[in-house]
Amino acid sequence: MRTLAENLGTLMTQSVIDPPALRRPSWGVRLLVAVLLLAGVAWLIRYFTTPVQLASSDLETIISPAFLPESEVDRLIAAYEGRIQDHTDALDYRTLGFLYLEKGRLSGDPARYQAAHTALLRARDLFPTDPTTRIGLASALYSLHDFSPAKEEASFVFEQTGQAGALAVRADANLALGSYEEGAADLERLGEEVGELPAVLVREAEWGRVRGDADQAWERAQAAAELTSTSPNGRLRAWYQAFAAQMAWYLGRYEEGRALVDQALEADPTSREGMIVSARLLASDGQLEEAIGRYEQVTVVYPDPGLLSELAALYRFAGNEAAAAETSELLGVVATLAESQGVYDRSLALHLAAIDPPQAVEIARHDLERRQDVGAWDALSWALFHDGDLEGARAASREALSLDTLDARLWFHGGIIALAAGETTEAESFLEKALQLSPQFFPADAQEASEALHGLG
Repeated sequence: MRTLAENLGTLMTQSVIDPPALRRPSWGVRLLVAVLLLAGVAWLIRYFTTPVQLASSDLETIISPAFLPESEVDRLIAAYEGRIQDHTDALDYRTLGFLYLEKGRLSGDPARYQAAHTALLRARDLFPTDPTTRIGLASALYSLHDFSPAKEEASFVFEQTGQAGALAVRADANLALGSYEEGAADLERLGEEVGELPAVLVREAEWGRVRGDADQAWERAQAAAELTSTSPNGRLRAWYQAFAAQMAWYLGRYEEGRALVDQALEADPTSREGMIVSARLLASDGQLEEAIGRYEQVTVVYPDPGLLSELAALYRFAGNEAAAAETSELLGVVATLAESQGVYDRSLALHLAAIDPPQAVEIARHDLERRQDVGAWDALSWALFHDGDLEGARAASREALSLDTLDARLWFHGGIIALAAGETTEAESFLEKALQLSPQFFPADAQEASEALHGLG
C-alpha cells in the first residue's frame, strides 16, 4: 500500500544521533526528511510510508515532515519560488525541493515530485557535498518510484557520512524493490542507531506485516500511535493513529480500527490518511453509502488511482454502474497524467485486469521491472490470470505469497487462481486465510471469496 505506503502517509519530529569521530550523524525517511534550518521547513514523502519522531540535538536532524498546514506549505513555496528568481542559492533550492515533496504528498500530484527532483538536482549541482540535499534527492527519486536510483543515492550518502536519514531511505527503497534481506538489515541497524522512535516503529510494523508477523505488525503500530498521542501537533497524531487504524484493517481488527480512526479525525478532521482508512472501515462494516461518501470526499482532493479503483468497485457493488463507469474513466485520465512517472502502474494493472487484460499484463510487467516486491508479483498474477495465462499466474502468485504477507487481497487472488487451476485444497486454504485475516477486506472481493468457498463445499 507503498508505499502505503505506498504508501501509507508520513510524519514528523526530530532526533539525533551523536556524531563522535567514529560515528556520524543521523537520518531521514521513506516519507522522508526535511530540515528546518533557516527557513523552517521539514519534510517527508508520500502515502503509507513511514514517519518518525526524534529527539533534539545540536544537529537538528529531522526524520519526518513538519506537518505544517497546507496553506503554509503553499505560502512558503511561493516565497521560495520568488527567492530563486532573485538569486541562485543552494539552500533556497534545497528548501524549495522539500516543500514540493511535501506538497506532492498532500496533493498526490506527481508533477510536484518532478518539480522537487528538479529543484534538488539544482541544489546538488550548487552544493555537491551537502548530505541533506542528497537525502532529499533520494527521497524525490523514491516518491517517483525510481527505487534503484533512490537506493544508490541514499547508499552513497550513508557510506560517506553515516547519516541515519540516508539509511532510512535506503531501507525503504530496499523493501520497495523486494530486496527484503537488505531492507531488514537496514531497519535493524536503523533501530540500533535511533532507538524505538515512532518513525522506526511504523517501518518495523510494516515489515512485520509484509513478512507475515501479525504480532510485530500490530504491536509496533500501536506503540507508534501511543508514543505520539500527546503531541500538540494534530496532523502528526492523526497520521500515526491512521497508520495504526490501517494496520487494524489489514488484520481484521475493525473495532479497534474504528476507535483509532475516530481519534485521528478528531485530531485532524482534514487528515487524508484518516479519511482513507475511515472509508475502508465503513465499507468493511457494510455501511456502503457512508463509505462511498467518504471515498468521494477524499478523491475530490486526492485523485489517487488506487483509491479511485476502490471507489469504482464499491459503486459497482452497490449497483451504481453509471457512477462506476464514470469513476473508471476518471481513473484512466489520472493514470495517464501520471504515466511518465510510472507511479501508479500497480493500481492501474489491478484495475484493468478484468477490463483490458493485455494492457494490465503490460503495465504489471513494467511495474515488476522496477521492483520485485510481493505487490508487484500479485498484480502480475492477477493480470495474467485474467489474460488466460494460468501457468504464469500460478508462478507469479507463489512469489506474491512467499512471505505470508498479511494482505487479504493477495490471498484472495491466490485462492481464485488456484481454484481455476483445479488445486481445490490450496484454493480452500488461501480463501479461508483471506477471510480469516480480514473478513470484509473489500466487499466485492470478500463476497466472491465466500461464494467460491461455499462452492467448494
